[in-house]
Amino acid sequence: MALKFKLIEREMKIGKKAGHKLFFAQQVTQGRISFDKLCNIIAESSTVSSADVKAVIDRLAHVFGQFLTEGFIIDCGELGSFRPTLGSQGVEKEEEFKTHKHLRKPRIRYLAPRSFNALTLAGFQRIDKNPNKPDGNGTAPLPPSPGGSVPPPPAQGGEESGEGI
Repeated sequence: MALKFKLIEREMKIGKKAGHKLFFAQQVTQGRISFDKLCNIIAESSTVSSADVKAVIDRLAHVFGQFLTEGFIIDCGELGSFRPTLGSQGVEKEEEFKTHKHLRKPRIRYLAPRSFNALTLAGFQRIDKNPNKPDGNGTAPLPPSPGGSVPPPPAQGGEESGEGI
């Protein structure tokens, strides 16, 4: 399976290339796998029902919320870990720091484990605006990185948002 991308042109606003137009790769996703579909796929390859999978994931979300708001890092084994993060604006003097004013909204950071190599196995496939280009720059997959194979997810529409699986 290949990660698909297209080239988009952007004008640089800062730096040495300010005012120049450069091309950048932008991922083209294959759609979104719904929660119900995910639960059904997990259930089909296990000994539990889809309802059981949903119940466990629902409870997991509740527990995650509890521990993350308390500042814990959650280790999910082969799935990776989740940690709360926060940032702030800087102030010149410690007494000037106001929590409500200078702290940024906390976020959750996902860290994939080194053993989680699904994306390292993926090749790349360029999607051109005009796939019938005579110069051969159409949709040509690059060979995947060395490793095993990962079963492809079910095909969805050609949604081009930043939303993934």
